Amino acid sequence: MNTTPIVNIARKILLPVILFSLILNASTSVAQNLLPYRNEVISHKISSVIITNSVMQEEKGKKGMTEKSKVKYVDTVKYDMYGTLTEKRITAYDTDSKREYAGDWTYTYDSLGNRLLETRVEPEHNSMDYYKYVYDSNRIYKQIWVNWVNMKHIFDRIYAVKYDGYGRLKTEIIEEGNEKIDSVLSFQFDTLNHLHDILCTSDKDLKDTINIVTYFYNADGSTAKTITTTKSGKNTAEFTYDPTTKKILKKSSEEETDTYTYDKNGLLTEFDIVPKDRKGMKHKYTLSYIYR
Repeated sequence: MNTTPIVNIARKILLPVILFSLILNASTSVAQNLLPYRNEVISHKISSVIITNSVMQEEKGKKGMTEKSKVKYVDTVKYDMYGTLTEKRITAYDTDSKREYAGDWTYTYDSLGNRLLETRVEPEHNSMDYYKYVYDSNRIYKQIWVNWVNMKHIFDRIYAVKYDGYGRLKTEIIEEGNEKIDSVLSFQFDTLNHLHDILCTSDKDLKDTINIVTYFYNADGSTAKTITTTKSGKNTAEFTYDPTTKKILKKSSEEETDTYTYDKNGLLTEFDIVPKDRKGMKHKYTLSYIYR
């Protein structure tokens, strides 16, 4: 089991510590979703992926868009020959002050591919944390977060996965060590054994539904689109897929429109986010790959 524990950019007058922290959180949550699947890493012999993000803006009297980033960040991840993530480095550039900030992650695993240790080092504000993973016989694992500098125990987080009688994923529960439920994912299948709905709730009894992801399929069984609906029912996001089930378009009722571009090998090369509330602007992510 290979697990991976998800932006406001401060003005340059704020402390670099705050700036860097915000950038890392934003970059991690978006960039992590852009990384290739493990089988793609293995089949294409990918050793590293470099993700660069910048803000593009239209300007009067000029064709196209120009880069207007106050902060630009690069997320570089490295894999071993088995497609397992071993290192990650996020480098943020403040294009106003020309300063550079960086954070480094390393990962270790057991012989079965279970993550045992994750370390995070952010020299900019003298931070060093580690996450230890402990498993039981039922494959339930606990993530223990400790600050390595002062050895302060920050919190425990427990991930529990349950399966139905057919071996299909039934529920995935995430809770903090004090038994406070963070979220529960419940998986529902149709009569053709296709995943039909994913319900995200905030309690074990599945009463308080936060959002629902519904799947739609082509005649050949491949995914055609998914629709995510929030609890209020007002905000929806629709994802469209190509015949190879690669995501190509997202349309959101309140947030933005996202587009995905792939190369001839089917690897993602560009991801664009166009916010609804900011006309003439987009966040552009470009991906490049280093092969063995």
